[in-house]
Amino acid sequence: MEPEKIIARFRDGRVMRGHLVRLRPTDSHLVVTEADKGGPEIRIPLAELKAIFFVRSFSGSGKHQPGEKAASVDYVGRKVGVRFPDGEVITGYARGFDTTQKGFFLYPIEANSNNRKIFVVRDAVEEVKTLDRESGGAEWL
Repeated sequence: MEPEKIIARFRDGRVMRGHLVRLRPTDSHLVVTEADKGGPEIRIPLAELKAIFFVRSFSGSGKHQPGEKAASVDYVGRKVGVRFPDGEVITGYARGFDTTQKGFFLYPIEANSNNRKIFVVRDAVEEVKTLDRESGGAEWL
């Protein structure tokens, strides 16, 4: 089985491409190997990270490209917007916000996204807003 491709986005703006070795939502760190260098496993404290993008390919542009919307039956959870202190906002479907975990998974809205899912580090988030029509789209969690 091929290791999962990830792009780790750091709070200070750094970006690292790698392969996931281990990530548990209750752990305080991520374990990866670097994509280009291979080599030994690297432990990265979640406190240094903003989000971890699980990608289909490392060659994705990283820029938003509109596309076909994912069918609502593909994802269970709330449609949310996540705002980081640097002003970046990402949107997707979140299945829950367990306060005992270090983060939560966000699933892409667009079916053709290079992102399979995103692990958002809870402490790196400024605000989370529900975007569901039922909630009126104005509830910050």
